[in-house]
Amino acid sequence: ETNNLFFANQLSRTTGFATQTTNIGRIRNQGFEFTLSTENVKSKNFSWNTTINFTVNRNKVLALAPTTLPTGVVAGIGLTKVGSPLFTNYLVKSGGVNPANGNAIYIKPDGTSTEVYNDATDRQQFGTRVAPYFGGVTNKFNYRGIELSALLTYSFGNFVYNNDRVNVEDPSYFYDNLSTDVSREWRKPGDITDIPRATQLMRTNVTRFLEDGSFVRLRNVQIAYNLPSSVAKSIKLNSLRFFIMGENLLVSSKFKAWDPELGTGGVLTGAQYPALRTVTGGVTIGF
Repeated sequence: ETNNLFFANQLSRTTGFATQTTNIGRIRNQGFEFTLSTENVKSKNFSWNTTINFTVNRNKVLALAPTTLPTGVVAGIGLTKVGSPLFTNYLVKSGGVNPANGNAIYIKPDGTSTEVYNDATDRQQFGTRVAPYFGGVTNKFNYRGIELSALLTYSFGNFVYNNDRVNVEDPSYFYDNLSTDVSREWRKPGDITDIPRATQLMRTNVTRFLEDGSFVRLRNVQIAYNLPSSVAKSIKLNSLRFFIMGENLLVSSKFKAWDPELGTGGVLTGAQYPALRTVTGGVTIGF
């Protein structure tokens, strides 16, 4: 448990400010971490080792300021509420598009559908932006001084609000190009689509832009060669090692933006650069 975290404390709007960042929060993180290391092959000239890591973390807000409403603190698309995880998505549920008139359909908390958008009463909780399950798999191979290592990382169980799509699927937003998905927008009665008519006011606090944040990433690959010690000593060295390394080479995800992996704080996507793909090489000399 962690106490006195920074949270937005609700204030009277007569001051002009709705919240003030204050040391009021208490949260709990609990779960387990599982690691399995195996020696798959070991011979005179070849070895293969694997390490698998899997983590489960359950996050819950335990306390906020006494003045906080039971409904919690709403900030943008997020909700901070006692009993719920941090960075909970708080949105109006999308129900598709009415093929008769092109209006967006919304699902109310009681399960009924409506074409009337009500941000004040119809928002619901839709998971957290912070992944509760994550880990990695590392494989290391060695053959006659040639080393190959590869690290795969993965994360799943969270839902990410795709702010990039909000911009490029809004016909009235002129600061970006439009997504090709807009070509599916409703145009005439009978059209079956998930993009409302262009003349309807764009609503952004909806689950239409909430996506599965799961991914598998090839985080690191390294190939190295260690010169035999007898050869190294013949040139008056203790060791000589050559290597080349690649980072963030591939990522597999259904997420429709640059990168599903969020930075610290669980911010929505569209506000940060994707992970850089880099390739480096070098020589290590031991005297």
